[in-house]
Amino acid sequence: MDLSPIKNFVEVFVSSGIILSMERRAHKRVRLFVTARFGRESEAKAFFGSIVDVSYSGVFLMTAMTLRPGERVWIECTMNGQKVKLTGTVARAKIVSHPQLVSYSKGGVGVKVDFMHPHLLDFIDSRLKEEGRLI
Repeated sequence: MDLSPIKNFVEVFVSSGIILSMERRAHKRVRLFVTARFGRESEAKAFFGSIVDVSYSGVFLMTAMTLRPGERVWIECTMNGQKVKLTGTVARAKIVSHPQLVSYSKGGVGVKVDFMHPHLLDFIDSRLKEEGRLI
């Protein structure tokens, strides 16, 4: 297979100063906005945040709470009247500390979920179908 056209295309963009971005995630994300309770797996203390997007393998939880990659967490929310419980590991953390930047960028954590709840899987499937992104 001749990859020279692709190589030339990339070289033109790189030399012109345009930065190419490759999606690193294995699964497509869909928007979701639902209030969630969450906490560290080893603690009973609960905090509140919002799940703002979801994929087949994880969620992004918008919160001001500081959690570090590798920490185990539990998350609870309600979707269509059904309680959804998840456990997982913080994969990445995004801290936005300046009050004026909060309106431009959301702080929170990306959580790789151990086992995605069936209600969330159904939600993802339906949204991807609606958007024509389900393969």
